[in-house]
Amino acid sequence: MSGGIAVGAVGWDHPGWAEHFYPDDLPSEWRLTYYGNEFHQVLVPAGYWRQGEAPWEQWREDVDPSFRFVLEAGDPARLGGSDLQRIEAAAATLREQLAGVVSWQPLPDDRADVLRRILNQGRFLASVSAVASEGYTLATGDGVACARVESGRTTDLRDLRGLMQELQACACGEGGRWLFVEGAPPQIKLLRDAVILQQLLAGAAPTGPDRA
Repeated sequence: MSGGIAVGAVGWDHPGWAEHFYPDDLPSEWRLTYYGNEFHQVLVPAGYWRQGEAPWEQWREDVDPSFRFVLEAGDPARLGGSDLQRIEAAAATLREQLAGVVSWQPLPDDRADVLRRILNQGRFLASVSAVASEGYTLATGDGVACARVESGRTTDLRDLRGLMQELQACACGEGGRWLFVEGAPPQIKLLRDAVILQQLLAGAAPTGPDRA
C-alpha cells in the first residue's frame, strides 16, 4: 500500500449508479459486492454507519478479504459515546479489513486519543490538513495521506494527474496514500481514470475494470 495510491469511492449505495454502473436488474443488497469486483477500497460515509447498527458482518462477507474499508468520522462535535461504540464494533467485526478512520475536519486531541485506542495498532487515523483550490481535501496522520476529490471539480486528466503526483509525493509509512472520489453520485469515469493513472505512476501496465 505504501508504494502506490489506493483509489475508491465515497460510498457505494448511490441511486445514480443504477443507470451508469450497476446493472438494471442488480438487487440493491448486491451493490457492495459488485462495486468490490472493480474497486478494492471504499470510504464509508458517516451516514452509512451512524444510523442504528451498521451491518458490519454482512459488509465483510460481501467483499473479498483483500477489500478495505475506511470510515468517515463525520462531524467531530457529534463523535460521542454511541458513535465510538459503533467504530469499536466495526474494528471488532471487520478486523483487518478496517484500514482506518478519516476526519475531514480537525479532531480535538481527546477524541483523537480515544479513537486511536479503539483502532489500535495496524489502523490509521487521519484528519484534515489542507483544502486545495483544485477541489480536493487532504487529511494526514499515522503515516497516511488521504485525498477526497469532488466529482465535477477535477475531471481533466492533467489536473487529476497533478493531484495524484502531489499525493504520491507525500511522505507516508505503511498506511500509504488513499484517493476517494465523492459526488452525487461519484463519477465512475473519474474513478477509472484515477486507477489507470495510479498504475502508470507506479510503473505498472494498466489493467481492465475488473482489476482495479
